[in-house]
Amino acid sequence: MENNNDTLNKVTDAVNESVENGVLFAALSYVLILWILGLVLEPHKNNPFVKKHVNNGIILTILAVICSVICWVLNFIPVLGAIISAVVGLAFLGIMILGIYKAYKKQDFILPVIGDSIKIVK
Repeated sequence: MENNNDTLNKVTDAVNESVENGVLFAALSYVLILWILGLVLEPHKNNPFVKKHVNNGIILTILAVICSVICWVLNFIPVLGAIISAVVGLAFLGIMILGIYKAYKKQDFILPVIGDSIKIVK
């Protein structure tokens, strides 16, 4: 029984530390619109590490919406539209996974191509 309690305590401590350091909110920034959590919840909304990842999450969400509309239009072209949509979808999935990984490793992440040129959250 003692081993289970020790394991549970270690897991709980690890989760608490991740939340305190903002890692959890930085990683959630890349999942759909969960970047809102890092943007509004105290004390993480003032954490520079979380802000960088939230900024990436917002940009990624905006680009995903724009690309979804473009891909929807391109899907009227039978084969080419499907191929382009699949490639774009996989690219966004890859960037999301890479962003989550970088946040988990407590590293800064610069979005490919866009880089640091767009700052939404300051």
